Amino acid sequence: MASKSDAVPVSRYISACVVGWLIPGGGHWLLGMPRRGLFIFFGVTATLVLGVCLGGSWVLGWHVSKFAWVCQLCSGLPGLIGTLVHYIDIGRLTTTGINPSTFAVYGRGVDFGLVYTGIAGGLNVLALLDIIGRAEKGTQSVTPLPASPAEGQ
Repeated sequence: MASKSDAVPVSRYISACVVGWLIPGGGHWLLGMPRRGLFIFFGVTATLVLGVCLGGSWVLGWHVSKFAWVCQLCSGLPGLIGTLVHYIDIGRLTTTGINPSTFAVYGRGVDFGLVYTGIAGGLNVLALLDIIGRAEKGTQSVTPLPASPAEGQ
């Protein structure tokens, strides 16, 4: 357990939470845990990208499912950028005279895409809760497990 002199200031944890929401894993990186931060970044981003690959860019945005869209926003900048790109594409279709509502948005791929993009936001929320939990415990990094004695000695 860390003593009060070793404790990280609360303002640093608040900034780590903000950075961790914007860039998944960025809060852990800021607190001196780069491996955990990279793992979170690649996990959240890969889950979001897989969801978009399964359902297409149509799974991003509030028009399909408002609950899934809120979950996607929890994934931070990757979700925000994906939603922005999606609405730019809709704007391009509209200016060329194509009605975007004529495209069918249904099927298993869209359902799986919505679930995966929502899970990406949930994973980022779990990472933020990890930062808050570390702030309450007063610990900054994980203490390694003791080495087990060699078998047969």
